Amino acid sequence: MKENTYIINCPKFPSKVDFENFKVWCEWYSPDETDYLKGICSTEQEFEEKIIKPSREGKENYYPLLFETKLPYREFTYILVEIVLPTHSNLKGYASAVEEEIVSITIWLEEKEDVSVYREDRLVAEEENIKAVAVLSEVLNIPKFNQIRYKSDFLFSTKKPIMGKMNLGNI
Repeated sequence: MKENTYIINCPKFPSKVDFENFKVWCEWYSPDETDYLKGICSTEQEFEEKIIKPSREGKENYYPLLFETKLPYREFTYILVEIVLPTHSNLKGYASAVEEEIVSITIWLEEKEDVSVYREDRLVAEEENIKAVAVLSEVLNIPKFNQIRYKSDFLFSTKKPIMGKMNLGNI
């Protein structure tokens, strides 16, 4: 593996610790990403061991993107973001993007399990957002809310900033 670059193989998304090392992660999905991945592996054998073999075993492959601001197009991307909730700013977490559209935000809470909220048009949004908002309201001692704001230092390949607000639906 080349210096300062690594790949993780796991059944879950990258963790808070992974985001402390790299601000943007991708899930290997498309053959179009193969050349990039081969470029960050030192040898063809390493590519086989780190990417192909775990994939055949049913594990997901996540790799960091090492770009300063504008990101290349990826099917599945996870971006470190700052989150603003009513009366709370500077919370940290990550935004999940599918085809460069933010579909969920995961918020890291101290001494609690991560909490994810989903864009109101996602199938799981109604049920999951009610639970997530209840947890966040209790832990952070804030009123219930139906919108979350987020921002990052990055742009999608279309130069669209990765920032904005996400409506959570009727909470």
